[in-house]
Amino acid sequence: MIDLEARARTLNEQAVTPRLPVELVLKRGHRIRVRRRVAAVVVAGSLLVVGLAGAAMHSTGTTKHLVVTGSTTQPRPTATASAPPHAVPAPKQFIAHLEQGGSARPGKVVIIDTATGSTIRSIGADYDPYLSNGFAIARAAGVALWTRLNEPAQTLELVETPLTGGAARVMTSSGFLDGPLPEQRSAPLLTAVDAAGARLWMNGNAIVDLSTGKQQRVQAPPVETGWSWDTASWMPDGHELFMVEGQDLPRTCYTDIGPALGPPRTTPAECITTPATRSSRTRGLVYDLSDPNGGWRVTATPDRPEGWWGLRILGAGRLPSTVVAVGNFAPTTTGAASTLMTVDVNTGAIVDQLKLPADANVLSVDASGTNILFTTNRRLERVSLADPKLVILRRQVAEAAW
Repeated sequence: MIDLEARARTLNEQAVTPRLPVELVLKRGHRIRVRRRVAAVVVAGSLLVVGLAGAAMHSTGTTKHLVVTGSTTQPRPTATASAPPHAVPAPKQFIAHLEQGGSARPGKVVIIDTATGSTIRSIGADYDPYLSNGFAIARAAGVALWTRLNEPAQTLELVETPLTGGAARVMTSSGFLDGPLPEQRSAPLLTAVDAAGARLWMNGNAIVDLSTGKQQRVQAPPVETGWSWDTASWMPDGHELFMVEGQDLPRTCYTDIGPALGPPRTTPAECITTPATRSSRTRGLVYDLSDPNGGWRVTATPDRPEGWWGLRILGAGRLPSTVVAVGNFAPTTTGAASTLMTVDVNTGAIVDQLKLPADANVLSVDASGTNILFTTNRRLERVSLADPKLVILRRQVAEAAW
């Protein structure tokens, strides 16, 4: 089940209305963390299937704009054999947001030593009720990035802080937490930092050089009415951007109508989803920065019945044209095991796949596309796509990133 409020929080300016008690905000954050463990995205609707014409036009290089067509009769791509991933040493440190110690205290933001799990230094303490936005380390710029709740103003802020410690600088701010939902929603607050740790792709159409602060605008993604962003990432080459869009369920699907006890209720047809409808109502898009006039093109869908549905994109993969995604084996089943996948966006092939323990909450992938941070059973752990052995780092944290 999707949290429409969390997905609707953007950097667009919105009217500020009376603030909510912080206890209520934190309870909402807890609910969001629980939902992230059940399923990454739930999308459905009535639009026709996204065609594979976008993938074809990328291969030919002749068409310059996004094209969405009807159903295609072309066979689905199948996973191709590839060399197994090599073991890459995990980054020496990562950023983490510790569990909040009650409503009166925000959670500490700390730098942790990967080898020992010990805290190197504390660089802040903030509330962040919308944990799906995530944290990031911009290594080239030497700063940590995260979203936080400005409790007095009841706004979300994107801040940066030197990894060596120091005052946080507010990069930009969103509107009020419970502001109106726009018809066309933009990207999450913190979208993605490139693999080099030098550039931030923010709000869907701005690229920020984290060393100089210089911004570059790109063509806004094609977010149609009734659709919204799900997740986004840089590609391994550092000059392509990737995102997943999904069609939203009608708001009535999220309303529990009727008494708790009584006759069985009939689920409206528009709220019923199948693997086929999930696949047809999600799509992957790529933007090539070296071809600014090319626009966003449709990619292939992963070689799975649901397509991009139910997958959260963690970052660039270990191979060219790939991303690392996480989803559930059985998205409708509570406690289903999470699955890590390296997906080729040009062919749809799933070249790596690793099953994690039940209820694992995957947090981050490193720049190599092989090392993963996740939490489960009140612990923070890591794993490598090259070695399924789980390594316990320390007690559980709310968020973490390499």
